[in-house]
Amino acid sequence: VYAEGPARPTGGAAAVAMLIGPHAPIVF
Repeated sequence: VYAEGPARPTGGAAAVAMLIGPHAPIVF
């Protein structure tokens, strides 16, 4: 998942959102 590393903040944010859950109130 983190093959690109921290250079891809959007990808990281999407991964974190999936881990938290699709119905969690996430604010970036």
